[in-house]
Amino acid sequence: MLQSQPPLHDESSTPEDRPQRSRWSKFGRIGEFALLAGAILTVAGITLFSIKIATGVSRDLETPSEPIRLQIVNGAGVMGAEMRLKQQIDGFTDQGMNILVVETATFDLKRVSGSYLVSRKQDDRPARALAVRLGLDPANVLYEPLENNVRSVTATLVLGDDYHRIRLAGADQKEK
Repeated sequence: MLQSQPPLHDESSTPEDRPQRSRWSKFGRIGEFALLAGAILTVAGITLFSIKIATGVSRDLETPSEPIRLQIVNGAGVMGAEMRLKQQIDGFTDQGMNILVVETATFDLKRVSGSYLVSRKQDDRPARALAVRLGLDPANVLYEPLENNVRSVTATLVLGDDYHRIRLAGADQKEK
């Protein structure tokens, strides 16, 4: 007794009678999951991007703790040398340094041969950093406080005969 096998598909059924297959079913369950995951990741990415734009993009910059308040004294005997240097470096700001020239003067007593810096604060690190930026030897920074430091001068730059070689490294980034 042999039993007959049912036909694989019913020849009497028409295409309208057959169940409709989803257009995505050709990808199977894994394909459907991949498409869903892709859609979720796209929405999440757009949301994060929108939040970043709405809140602004910020960078952590090392900003100077306080500006170097500089006094420039012309000891070179060349009229206007201190003013030319003031125009070059006053208001210079970058990640590690902020320079404000608070006073300029001329050194009338004698002519100075080499330019140097005098720190007016006991912590001479800002003056040494400025010396490096100006191309001066930081080992030659002296410490001498001002008695009446009403302008809160951090350092005094004394210009000597070599004043023309003083250049502020990064002065092309000057901001005002």
